[in-house]
Amino acid sequence: MNTSELRFYLKTYLDKPHIDFKWSDEDNDKFFTYISENLEEDFLLNNENLLLIKQAFKEYFEPVGYILFKLKEQQIRIKVLPYKIEPKESVNLPAILKIFSDHENLVEYDYKDNKNQISIPKELKDEIYNFVNSIENEEINKKELVRFAVYSFFELKDNDIVIIKDEQIFIKMLDDTKRRIVAENEKETIANRYGGIDEEELQTFYDDYFSKQENKDFFYIVAKTFVGIYLLDNKIDNYNYEKNVFAYIQSILLEQLTTSFDRNEDFFKGFSGYIFRMHFKEVFGHIANLILSEIAASNEYMINFLRYYSLGVIVLDGRKYK
Repeated sequence: MNTSELRFYLKTYLDKPHIDFKWSDEDNDKFFTYISENLEEDFLLNNENLLLIKQAFKEYFEPVGYILFKLKEQQIRIKVLPYKIEPKESVNLPAILKIFSDHENLVEYDYKDNKNQISIPKELKDEIYNFVNSIENEEINKKELVRFAVYSFFELKDNDIVIIKDEQIFIKMLDDTKRRIVAENEKETIANRYGGIDEEELQTFYDDYFSKQENKDFFYIVAKTFVGIYLLDNKIDNYNYEKNVFAYIQSILLEQLTTSFDRNEDFFKGFSGYIFRMHFKEVFGHIANLILSEIAASNEYMINFLRYYSLGVIVLDGRKYK
């Protein structure tokens, strides 16, 4: 199991993270059943795997608070505690800004020959996180503290994008002059396809960052999330599938993007539509394979769901299919 698989499970089978979250016995049974059915038999005997589980839960609840977490003998205990300090009020913020200032020579401005991109390389990013992870004098969202420090030091606008990854901190400054203002009467037309964002901006971000090897499983996770939530759990009928499938998938894309990269919903709403068009066949190829896997396992709901399409003829792009 990797962190992507764990994130998929938590997002699919748990409520959205909140301070009053309660981990029930039913949650516990479902989680360990999932592990036993999808992982090697001795998975829970490896301490590194236990740390992986703890980290996944920590990241899942990070937007709302920090957790007290205990895992023993296939029993998890979780308590979510709220942060007490906002990043802008942190007494540690000046020290982080000083690290940026003292090592600004490491910052890669005009990253990849683009004046609207900045890269903070791993060497500097690790130094910042070594300091942030040592903070013990305040209960604060450390990832948001780093993000706020980046916005402050580089004097970024609210809609600029900051992405914190293992190998770097990536900054994308959006050029508002290239964005088309979409009129109210155009909201349901092709003019609003990407929220008015210039395709060149979307393509540049895709080429420079999103297409990295680390994102190779992104569309599989999107497809698996869709099948898990809407088909296996909610068991939607064929009518609702046909009516809402694109909206469902784009909402999953948006959530995956804002969780993995940045919470700039305005930009990623347009970007989700852009990459969905690019990877349309890939997403539905994964969905088809996941459905066929369920049919091979004699899932009666999935068998009936697919049987619906064997009872007649459908027409796509002028071609008839039975």
